[in-house]
Amino acid sequence: MKLYWASGSIPSWRVKIVLEEKGLEYESQRLRVMSQPKETKSPEFLAINPRGLTPTFIDDGQVITESMAIIHYLEQFYPNPALIPTNKMEAGRVLARAHESLGVVKAYHGMDLMFKQQNRLTDFERGKLHKAYAQLPKELKFWDDYLSSNPYVAGASFSLADASFYPALAYAYHRGFSLDRLPKLKHYYERLSQRDSIQKSRPFGWHKAGKNLFEKYRSHYPINPSSPDHPH
Repeated sequence: MKLYWASGSIPSWRVKIVLEEKGLEYESQRLRVMSQPKETKSPEFLAINPRGLTPTFIDDGQVITESMAIIHYLEQFYPNPALIPTNKMEAGRVLARAHESLGVVKAYHGMDLMFKQQNRLTDFERGKLHKAYAQLPKELKFWDDYLSSNPYVAGASFSLADASFYPALAYAYHRGFSLDRLPKLKHYYERLSQRDSIQKSRPFGWHKAGKNLFEKYRSHYPINPSSPDHPH
């Protein structure tokens, strides 16, 4: 087994969590994407994955791309310990929540525009940024509600849904999103952050706060703290 991954990548992290949960030994190949030229665009890597994207996973010569495909592959062919219940209803909930977690990533994709100088944002980009800022707290409220009756997002035990969702939540927290108004989600984040598979796979530097995109947004676009769209 070999995994090509990028540090700080949500898709890469969810695959690494599943590999750790299942106790699988694999060769780890980190690719740097912030340097020029990007290692994901090297001829050697493009020969493996022509799209030049991580994560890319190889098992017995089989190349699997896309993080959701990889974690489903791992669950099917390396089922112990199981991360999808055998009960049909519970399995359906886990699968639905695993894919639903992609919506969290989509909700704050536009926040990365804060890395760009404000006077260089187009009107379209500025609108995308505002939408992302307003959407994330609404999206995470759904997940806070999911934890009303269970300790994990899809049931009573850690599952593929948690492996998929937690990195997206951790990224938002790392970028300055406050969970104070989402107490169940805050407790969930703190509890899972201590989980062995998450500790072992955590991206470099994520033990401390990164650039606070939300504070940077508020400095440019002040919002009434009582507004329902305000993350705090």
